[in-house]
Amino acid sequence: MLSLYRTAFHPSFGRFIENDKKELLPNPAYFRIEDDRLAREYEFIGRLLGKSLYANIMLGMKFAGPFLNLLINNKNTFDDLQQIDSSLYKSLIYIAEMKEGVE
Repeated sequence: MLSLYRTAFHPSFGRFIENDKKELLPNPAYFRIEDDRLAREYEFIGRLLGKSLYANIMLGMKFAGPFLNLLINNKNTFDDLQQIDSSLYKSLIYIAEMKEGVE
């Protein structure tokens, strides 16, 4: 059963990607493909994840905070962007600081 979990969440299959800290996030490019099969795959993966939580099964995977926030219906903040794309986050902070210096 654990091999099914590892296969479903493995980045090489394209459904999930890893951030700089090797934490898993849903792959946004995968969502751009409009296909009922893909929607059913994510629903199945969600059920696997729910089953593992219910059965207290340790998956040995680390999920990024923003993804976990979505799962428990918490809102993400601008600072959560750092866990998704640290270079984009740093660039936006740099731009914001530059803008403050101009005023």
